[in-house]
Amino acid sequence: MSDSNSVKIEPRKTLLLYLVIMFCYFACHIDGGVISSSNESIKRELGFTDTQIGLTATGLYIGNLLGCLLCPFLFSRFKAKYVIIIASVLNGAFVMVFTFVNDFTAIFISRILTGIAQVIFVVYFPVWID
Repeated sequence: MSDSNSVKIEPRKTLLLYLVIMFCYFACHIDGGVISSSNESIKRELGFTDTQIGLTATGLYIGNLLGCLLCPFLFSRFKAKYVIIIASVLNGAFVMVFTFVNDFTAIFISRILTGIAQVIFVVYFPVWID
């Protein structure tokens, strides 16, 4: 019996999608460890206190939490493809702010926004992609 609504799975496309998802997941987790592995140089170069370093590292996870609250709304209103593309572009933009700015407030906000953008890759990909 053949179902006319069944989806044909193409192994090459599935492998490519899997590799893209793994790369995004890997890159997001490297980004999450950047602060902890370089906190001494950040404190020295930017003059941050231990509290500011801690908040900067925590900003990513605050963003993940906020993003988890935002994701169901976004995916119910917009196509997943567009949400993922926009999240990718915004993630790059927010990481660039973190890279090129020396102000603590701007860096902290960019880390929160990076966390929001990364929730698509850290939570959505592993849990909801079938």
